[in-house]
Amino acid sequence: MDPAGVAGVGVALVLGGLGLVRSLITDRVISQWRRDENTQVELLKSELASRQSMLESAVHNHTAGQELLQKERFEATRRLWRGAMEIRSGLGFPVLFFSLLVPEEYDAAVLGDGGGSDLAGLITTEYVNDAMKPLEAVELDRPLLGEKLWLRFFIYRAFLGRLGAIVLLGRKQGHLEDWRLDTGIRQLLPFALPRETVDRLLDTTQPLGNPNDVASSIEAVMLQDIDEIISGRVSATESLDNTLRINENINRVQLELEKSDKKGTIRAAVR
Repeated sequence: MDPAGVAGVGVALVLGGLGLVRSLITDRVISQWRRDENTQVELLKSELASRQSMLESAVHNHTAGQELLQKERFEATRRLWRGAMEIRSGLGFPVLFFSLLVPEEYDAAVLGDGGGSDLAGLITTEYVNDAMKPLEAVELDRPLLGEKLWLRFFIYRAFLGRLGAIVLLGRKQGHLEDWRLDTGIRQLLPFALPRETVDRLLDTTQPLGNPNDVASSIEAVMLQDIDEIISGRVSATESLDNTLRINENINRVQLELEKSDKKGTIRAAVR
């Protein structure tokens, strides 16, 4: 054979061998890369699945916690309403006194010279202090009741106590002013009732004021607050942001899982 032809064949064989080696090396590198990539994908999927499980568990625990909190709030509203009725009953005499008499009759009654004097005589310092004793059970429930309901209860209690204090002060001074003009009452009530309602209830152009209407009006708005609590609307509102955040995290995890699944499908197709 011609030496030149032999040399050409040798070169061809060498080049062919190099191509085969390069192909084998490339296949091994690609195969290793695929195995490493698949391992990373599986690890990612496992981690995301674990996170999803944790988030779903958080939602479940959050719901269970809300149910327990709702039960505690329900019991707290019962204790508060019971306390309100105890105060109403305990300070019934001042309410009755101002509901029966017009302002022109107050002085004679507190001085013991006119109608209503017997009733006024029942309103003593001990009587008022006993009715206004701290309600520890209700005060401990303040975190469960919310500031709005608690404030209205506080004003309700203060209003009834103030009526008793007005009688005591009038007896001491020998003169009793119209309770509707009392500065303390006028400052307190707008925090519990709409201004137009307060103006109507404290309208001094009417000859006879009725503190029972004021107490009933505050009771009505307190019952509205209680209804919001026992119906679950308060808990639902307070937990809405937390629930939304948890759901957003769950959706994000699910999206990541879907992406990882798509990547795995594409790589399987490539292989």
